[in-house]
Amino acid sequence: MSVLLALAIALLLAVLPRLLPTPATYVLAAVPAEAMAQAMGAKPPGSAARPDNLLYFPVGLHPAERCLHGPLVVTGRVRIRPPLQFWRISAGEIRFGDCSRAPAGIQAISVGRRHAQAGEYRLKAGVCLKGDLAVQGDLYLERFSSVLGSVQASGGVWMDEGAEVAGAVIAHGSVRVGRRSRIAGPLMSKRSISLARECVIGAWQAPTSVSAARVRIHEGCKVYGQVSAEEGAQVNALAGADARPPPL
Repeated sequence: MSVLLALAIALLLAVLPRLLPTPATYVLAAVPAEAMAQAMGAKPPGSAARPDNLLYFPVGLHPAERCLHGPLVVTGRVRIRPPLQFWRISAGEIRFGDCSRAPAGIQAISVGRRHAQAGEYRLKAGVCLKGDLAVQGDLYLERFSSVLGSVQASGGVWMDEGAEVAGAVIAHGSVRVGRRSRIAGPLMSKRSISLARECVIGAWQAPTSVSAARVRIHEGCKVYGQVSAEEGAQVNALAGADARPPPL
């Protein structure tokens, strides 16, 4: 019996080293010298300089829902492909879809004048108003009209195609920014904001902000700075004849 026990112990001692995991030192020694040099000399992930358009998703993007939960912060330029719902995006330049036809942004201008209007006010097409404008009611900026200053309205603000405001737009009511319109910013509303295609808010190296309870953005719009909406912002794609294939 003792002989059998001794043989069993000897057999176990002979087989046991093969059952144990290979030591790490042996594994490293088995790696070819050239491959080891490349591996040891490789830079760790993230050690290289980050591109200026690197995206950060603190909470996450849900592709199925096309919804961005949580803020998105980008140090440079970011392009948002519609449709998408979000609450806050901050970047040096935010492109919503194809912005190749959007004009350049404008910066704020102050001429030191102030105009006050009681009740609804309409700035005729092609007219340029120099100075800040305060309206006790709704404000209508017709096609290609411009204000060299800031605008404040107790009602809503409607900007037709090509209208410009070289300053801030602050409204208690809703704000509608027409196609190819430009605002230096900031743009604020207590209700809702609608940004048409090819409109531009802010300018390069002059970032601003767009804020409202709700924001509706059409593809082709460009914003420099930040867009935030307490109840959510929606980016819509162009449809029908207005739709264009994405650039290569």
